[in-house]
Amino acid sequence: MGKELISTSMLNTRLQIQWQKIFLLLVVLLLSYTGFTQARVRTIDYDEDKPEAVDSFRLLHLIIGGNIYQSDYQIRHAFNRVTKKYDFSSELRYIDPVLNLGDVVIANMKTGFTGDNASPFSAPDEFALTLKYSGLNNCLMANQNTAYLDKNAMMRTKKTLEMFDMHSTGAFTDNGMRNSNYPLMINKKGFKIALLNYTTLTQRPGISRDYIINQIDHVQIERDMRAARAQHPDFIIVYLDWGGNYQEYPAYSQEALGKFILEQGANLVVGTFPNTVQRIDLINYYYGNKEKQGMVCYSLGNLISGSNETRNKSGIVLDMNLKKNNFTGETSIGDYGFIPLWNYYDTSAQKRTYVIPVASVEQSQLFNNLPRHERSIMSLQTMEIRKMLGRSSDEIQYNLSEIIVENVAQSTMLTNAPLNNKFNPFDEKTLVKSAPPAVKQSIPMTDDTVYRIQFYELKKLVPIDTSYYEHLKGYEVMLEGGTYRYLLGNSTSLTEILKLYYDIMKPRYKTCFIVAYYQGRRVKTITPW
Repeated sequence: MGKELISTSMLNTRLQIQWQKIFLLLVVLLLSYTGFTQARVRTIDYDEDKPEAVDSFRLLHLIIGGNIYQSDYQIRHAFNRVTKKYDFSSELRYIDPVLNLGDVVIANMKTGFTGDNASPFSAPDEFALTLKYSGLNNCLMANQNTAYLDKNAMMRTKKTLEMFDMHSTGAFTDNGMRNSNYPLMINKKGFKIALLNYTTLTQRPGISRDYIINQIDHVQIERDMRAARAQHPDFIIVYLDWGGNYQEYPAYSQEALGKFILEQGANLVVGTFPNTVQRIDLINYYYGNKEKQGMVCYSLGNLISGSNETRNKSGIVLDMNLKKNNFTGETSIGDYGFIPLWNYYDTSAQKRTYVIPVASVEQSQLFNNLPRHERSIMSLQTMEIRKMLGRSSDEIQYNLSEIIVENVAQSTMLTNAPLNNKFNPFDEKTLVKSAPPAVKQSIPMTDDTVYRIQFYELKKLVPIDTSYYEHLKGYEVMLEGGTYRYLLGNSTSLTEILKLYYDIMKPRYKTCFIVAYYQGRRVKTITPW
């Protein structure tokens, strides 16, 4: 009996322990199921690892110069009769360090490379090599001087520039060449720049009428701008060879044309031809229903002058940074300014031409042997330019020295390439030597006396609505003697102007008269009966 009670008690204890184990197992399973059903999946947000969208910019350094001439004087004195070689390196030696800083360097080519030294509009190929070493990489050919080259000479000029990795635009053999190469698209450092070029040809010589030179025409410019915009450039530059020789102020028609080009989508309008420096305007306009501000530089003067005349010696270089937003792709003008230049004709035994940065010479950093009289004239001319441009632009001054100039010269000589383009070295040894200087041919030039009709003279500038006064389309306004003079017509033929005078102007404007301009200056007034 006792043994049975003991065994029964032990059995109950074991059952109790087993039930406890089963209960604990059920509790664990129940808790596990509850935790599983209440689990949440956490989504990992990788936005925290993305860089913050802060505006960042890339820069493109743009340098634009004026006319590049090469006269008989310069060519003759660049030739060494001992070595039988040409050396033009002195001409841009003191401005090379600045030009080589530009990613895109543009200038107006007023000389050709025809292979014929007797041509007054041609220079030896060695001069093109000098331009390459200076950093110039885009040349413009829509100008009056190109019009005195025949088709073969024009093509040889373009091929010579291309050989030295300098692109050209403005003149083309035919429409096929123009349509496939215009506007000139420049791709550099992630920027896409469109470059367009036009000129005014009052009387085009017959020698060049079998090929295309872009001429200023509103309809053609509008069509070309449409083609440029279709390629989605970041920035559009239009370079014009316009105005009158030695003209000091832009005409009203030039102001209207500059604004018209901006309204077609251009960002910058640059001009040359007058051989003098004219003002820079910042113009507000509307494009794409948005108000914008564009820049018009009416005339940069001469980069390399072809004359020792004082008013020909001045020029400026437009120095500008373009800024592109890496996130939005929007491009705008950053820092910009002008650099005054002076062409010094050394009449000593060396007889060389030097283009010198005025500020560096004034501060005695460069060219300390410049004669006192020349320095005085240079400073007076530059002061007038500074007063005119200082309202809309700053002057840029680089810290130059003779050591820097020499280092840049040695670098280009050793590498056969400019500092801004090391990827297309040209071995100077392979350059075919040009023939010695020859007597320049005498080519009849268009008479520089231009006849115009003056029909108004006002103290205040008043625009004329030519949609109503259609007979005044193409009129110009010139500021002369403190008054605004309204002019119509522009011809070297007095007979043509007389016809316009009698048929159109005299019946409407009883006090109108004819004015003769020579080299951009009023020299005579004519009042026909």
